[in-house]
Order: sequence, then structure tokens, then C-alpha cells
Amino acid sequence: MGGGSVSVDWPPPTSRDLLAWAAARYRDAEAVVHRDRRVSFAGLFDASGRLAAGLRARGIQRGDRVGMWLPNWPEWIFARHALGILGAVAVPINTRYKPEELAYCLRQGECRALLSVDRFLGIDFRASVESVRALVPTLEWIAYPDELTAMLAGPPLPRSEWPEMSPDDVGYLIYTSGTTSFSKGVQLTHRNLSCNTVAAGRAVDLRPGERLLIAVPLFSSFGTCHLSFAALSAGACLVLQDHFDPPATLELLERERITYLPAVDTMLLAMADTGRVGAHDLSHLTRIMAAPLNPAGITVAFQQFKAGQVWTGYGLTEASAISGVHLARGPEDEGLFRPLPEVEIRVVDPETGEPRPAGREGEIQVRGGHVTPGYYKMPEQTAALFAPDGWMRTGDLGREEAPGLFRFLSRLKEVLKTGGFLVAPLEVEAVLGGHPAVAEACVVPRSDPRWGEVGVAFVQLKPGAACGADELLALCAARLANFKVPRAIVFVEDYPRTATGKIQRARLRERLAST
Repeated sequence: MGGGSVSVDWPPPTSRDLLAWAAARYRDAEAVVHRDRRVSFAGLFDASGRLAAGLRARGIQRGDRVGMWLPNWPEWIFARHALGILGAVAVPINTRYKPEELAYCLRQGECRALLSVDRFLGIDFRASVESVRALVPTLEWIAYPDELTAMLAGPPLPRSEWPEMSPDDVGYLIYTSGTTSFSKGVQLTHRNLSCNTVAAGRAVDLRPGERLLIAVPLFSSFGTCHLSFAALSAGACLVLQDHFDPPATLELLERERITYLPAVDTMLLAMADTGRVGAHDLSHLTRIMAAPLNPAGITVAFQQFKAGQVWTGYGLTEASAISGVHLARGPEDEGLFRPLPEVEIRVVDPETGEPRPAGREGEIQVRGGHVTPGYYKMPEQTAALFAPDGWMRTGDLGREEAPGLFRFLSRLKEVLKTGGFLVAPLEVEAVLGGHPAVAEACVVPRSDPRWGEVGVAFVQLKPGAACGADELLALCAARLANFKVPRAIVFVEDYPRTATGKIQRARLRERLAST
């Protein structure tokens, strides 16, 4: 690890300004590593410029939305910055999505093009893309790896030909599950990212020459916003792993002399379960940062990984992934966080909006330059996201423990989080409800020591109908990403209901907790 902390007097106003600044400052230092490929900061700038030229030649312009269905490869990083150079909007898509989910993101986001892997982990991505191509009327063309490689072989786009753009231009459209039946496209501007990037990197004391192992998916808001940009602002290197694999991740931590491991608690627990943590030289690993990080994960980080610093984080996609962090002392610090610089956080009564005093639970709300301007083409959902005085509603339950120190407790929304991924119950319920034998379905979270939460589906069958749990789980597996598939099916005659007939989800959660 070299040098002192990076000095940035003002956040570069756009992602391409940050890229150019980092390339000039850290020129020959490693920026991206993937297997045997090693790319310097200057090389990253050059490759991004080459891909920008290739994309422009295919007609991509400022404001165009381009889907990115790519794993943790250097091409993901190149593509993201190439689109930033052009003032286009990157639309990262979960590589676990099935064709229907892919089509929804491309169609709702009105994507003009898609950059896609052809095969990955034995899955034929090209077949999935081609099967939904006709369902996306705005989609003009698709580039697979061979075409991306050809674009990268061309000359870079000269800076004199970079289009005009504003820090308030949208740079990202990230789909996140919400309380509606379908994902919402969160718009993040260059100003959102610039306000958050440098602050997040400084908060965890990222320094030039540090090495981050990125096994967290880059398509996630955590990977997209905090990791890829905070590292760039600090002159740190991203060591990419295609997908998380506990033994391989441990080997990479040792071989690449990783100093900073961003993760979710399920990853730490899975590596601990191998029984091989102590067999690796992890002496360079000075800090672990995870969001979420439960007590078991904190304990493993300290006791098995011997991390000198363990950071917990709080955030959501609508606020550029990270709003606060906390340097944990032990398992009792689960859910604690302090706001990043220039981020405001408060706790209010979820019914009245009145501020809660310290020690009283309420809804966590945030305000700052990192907050989304709204969802793409969803005006009603955007209006509901913000309180009348402009604060953003998170839908999360928390409290202020001490001045400026907050604790996340649970979700007020009915979204459940499993292994770091958000799942909208209504989306799963819609799939289950499509089975001819199902009258109604209700998915609620059940606490899980490894995944944080898993979904359990309470299913009511139509009179006289017959259907087994395995059949319903297979239906979900065919239609949904694997993290959305319920862990269990519970058949019920009816549900506990309110006077108006609504299902009392809290009663179902209580039933799970008591079994």
C-alpha cells in the first residue's frame, strides 16, 4: 500500500472527469486486474476511449440508455466509462435474471443497445437475449464479446470530440426491486455519484495502491456506485472475480495481496465454512466492509479473518448505495452507521413525519446530493419516494442511538433482502398466482442465519385444485432469478386478514418466527 490518502479539493463533476483525473494522477499504477489481465489507470482511460469511439460509431449518443448484461470482467468497467464519456446512460442488469426479467429492464428502460456476454457459467446468455429481442421495440443492436473486442482494437475517441454534458445528466439507471410487482429503474446523476464517491472512499480511508477484491457483482448498486467509483477516486486497484466462490476467493485474497474486502455477510460465512481461512496468508487484509453485516459476520471478520478494521454500512440504491458507515467494535455494533459527509439522516414517525427523539424508533429518511432525482418514467412512485419537505423516505425502521449515530433495525417496506439482493414479494406472488391451481399467494421473509432473510410463500389453492410444493418451486425457478425463489411453500386454507380483506403479513411472519 503506498502513499497518503488522496487529496481531491472538489469531486470531479462527471464520471469521465473522474476517469481523466485518475488516469493523469495514477497513470502506471494497476487499476483493474482480472485473471492474467492487468490494466493501469492510463490503460483504463485508453480502453474506455476506444470503446466510446466504437459505441459512437454504432450511433450511441448523449442520453441513450444502454443495457450491460456482463459479469465482473474488465469489459464491464470499460463499458461503464465509455458510456460516461459519451454522456450515455449505463443500465447494469443482474446476470442472474431470466429472459422475462431481462426483457422488462430493457423495455421499461427503453434501451437502445445491449452489451452482453454470450456464455457464462455454462449458461447460454445469447439464446436468452435473442429470445426476447423482439419484445423490446427500442433495441436496435446487441454487442457480444467478439464485437466488444473489435471495438477495443480501434482508436480512442479524442477528447476534443467528447460531447457536452452536465453533472445533472443521468449516468446510471439501476433496477431495484421495490414494493410494486416489478422493478423500478433508479436514476442516478453524475452529481449523485460525484457527491458520494469521494466521501465514501474517504470514510473508509481508501488510499492509493490499495487492492480491493470485487466478488460482489458490479451490476449491484454497491458494486456500481461505491466500489468502482470510490476505488477510482482513491487510486486503488479493483481485482475482479467472475463470481463468488469461497475457496477461489480465499486464494485470490492471498495471491493478490488484497488489502480491502467489500462483501456481504453471507460471503464471509461461506468462506469461514470452508475451514480454510487460517490456511491462507491474509496479513495484507487490513479492512473488511460489508452491507449488510450481521453479528455472525462481524465475529468471523474479527476472529477468523483477523481484520484490523471492520466497517458496517447502510444505504440503498436510491441514495447511491451508501449513505453511512461505521467502524465496528464487535457484534453489538450490527446495523450502526454515521452519515457520510454532506449526507443528512433523520428518524421520523412513519405516520406523521414528525422527527423522533434519540432512542425512539421510526422511519429512516435521508437527504443530500447523492439522492436520486426519481424513478425512470414512474411519476407516482417517484412522488411517493419523497416526503413533502424533500427528504427521501427509505421505508426502513431505525433509531438514533446517540447524536449522529444511527442503527438500522428492519424494513418497513415488505421487500426482503436475501444474500444482499432485494426481492419484491409481489413479483414472486405474481408468478405463483399464474399457476392454474393457485388462488392466492403471499410471500413473507423468514430470518436466516446465513442469508439474512429468505422468502416463504403461503399459498392458497383454488377449491378442488391439487398442486405440490415442488411444482410451484420449479415454476418460480423457471421464471425468476434463483435468489427470488422461495425457500419453502406453506399451504393454507385462508389467511389472517384485516377488516378490509387485506392479508396480515405481520401475522404470517409471527407464525414463521414461532415454528
